[in-house]
Amino acid sequence: GAQLAAVVLTSISLEVIDISFNRVTTVGIKSIMKSLSENASLRYLGLSGIQMDSNAAKALSYGLAYNSTLRYLHIDNCAIGYAAQRHIIAGVVSNRLISLRILTGFSIGAIAATLGLPQELERWTNDQCLSFIRSMWKQWRQDNGLSNNIHDRDAYPDMLIGPAPAQVVKRAAQMAIQIIGINDASSLNTEDHQKDVSDTSPLVCTNDIMLEKSKSG
Repeated sequence: GAQLAAVVLTSISLEVIDISFNRVTTVGIKSIMKSLSENASLRYLGLSGIQMDSNAAKALSYGLAYNSTLRYLHIDNCAIGYAAQRHIIAGVVSNRLISLRILTGFSIGAIAATLGLPQELERWTNDQCLSFIRSMWKQWRQDNGLSNNIHDRDAYPDMLIGPAPAQVVKRAAQMAIQIIGINDASSLNTEDHQKDVSDTSPLVCTNDIMLEKSKSG
């Protein structure tokens, strides 16, 4: 199961993998995350309903710290404790090439604040926190004369791929919060499921199909 998914990740350019609510062990999670760290195509990963202990969370953190393509991560109903949550978010905030836009399962703002990011994140949605993290690394890359084409691994020295040192993360976050503004998170509200009702169709959800009945039935 999980080992097969790990092999597929390294041999086929998949964009979506969802193994939610399957019996996956910590060993299986480690295999998938090792493949995720080297993958250059995956955009969606569903792991909901899979119990994650601290070791599984560390493995997930490793994958998130190295991957630059994943945009959607669902880890609902995984019984992830506080320490495990910190491991996972540490992987997210330390990735200078992060693409992640959606993370479900727990609120990340307060956890990120314990890792040296601004306290303001405690009041923000997950989408806004992730938008801030992407923005802070984009600004950091610009300030350091690096390409913002994060999917071109050849444009970056090996030392910049993987988790950044804690002091670098904290300094990048401090610079970004000064640019964005302490209290203004409206510019970070970017994902469809977080838009105000006034910004979306009042008739149907974007994932729905509307059928219209004719006179003939």
